[in-house]
Amino acid sequence: MKKLQTIKVADIAEYPTMLGNRCRLLNELKVDPYKATEEEIMAILEKTAKDSKNLDICKRSSRCGAFFDKYSKGITPFLEKDQIRLEQFNGKYWVSEGKHRCCMAKRMGVKAIQAYVLDLSHDEYSILPTKNNADTYLFSHAKRTHGKIVSGDLAALWVKMPYNTPPVEFAFNPIIITARHDTKGKWQKVFDGLAYKVIIKRKKFFWQEVAVIIKIGKNHSNTRIWVASMNIKQAKNRYCIPIREFDVVYRHGCWRNFHASHKFVKSANIYAKFREE
Repeated sequence: MKKLQTIKVADIAEYPTMLGNRCRLLNELKVDPYKATEEEIMAILEKTAKDSKNLDICKRSSRCGAFFDKYSKGITPFLEKDQIRLEQFNGKYWVSEGKHRCCMAKRMGVKAIQAYVLDLSHDEYSILPTKNNADTYLFSHAKRTHGKIVSGDLAALWVKMPYNTPPVEFAFNPIIITARHDTKGKWQKVFDGLAYKVIIKRKKFFWQEVAVIIKIGKNHSNTRIWVASMNIKQAKNRYCIPIREFDVVYRHGCWRNFHASHKFVKSANIYAKFREE
């Protein structure tokens, strides 16, 4: 049940990023809030918060300027007309309504605000940590020709596509890369700074070795990238596998707990007994 509380602004876990085109700061920095990734917007908000000149930009906005005046008098702006709503778990808060007011409170260094709080039964929103460095990663597994994968490591890829980039299947769910993704040894670009290739070598008459190479550039697009791996023995005879059970090879961006909890690697790529299409 939601209840009005006094909340320390420092306990609001992060800047809200879905500010829309009414954010004067983003407009003046020529950042389109509907085209930029969440990672790009969050990086801008965190970086500019350290410069008082950027706070002056916010104050010149009619809306955020009014918020500034109210906060300066110790008042949470317009709470009687438009609720600020937060979601809370274990002392951490995330903004669901009142994003501009919470953003301004954090930028101003306001100590506390009044908000309605919904207590969560579990943490869905914490951002998962970045893991490992941009690099080139190699995975390989052996399979019977037109049959099941029998040994080696599976590689899974999951991404959030930058604006105006053609979608790929990895953008919708974590996908295991197998022989059906064969690129004939040529690099297949996903987006700037991320590419993969699949090489199939005949090991014996009824056996093939599948090599999967994923190349991540240091200056890749600032968006979500998750590369994970699992040995086939761990995945044996399982229809679908939670991404949280894979080993993280590389992870970047605003991946949250609910991504790990509720998304699965679909076995449509390998079928229940790891038979390929």
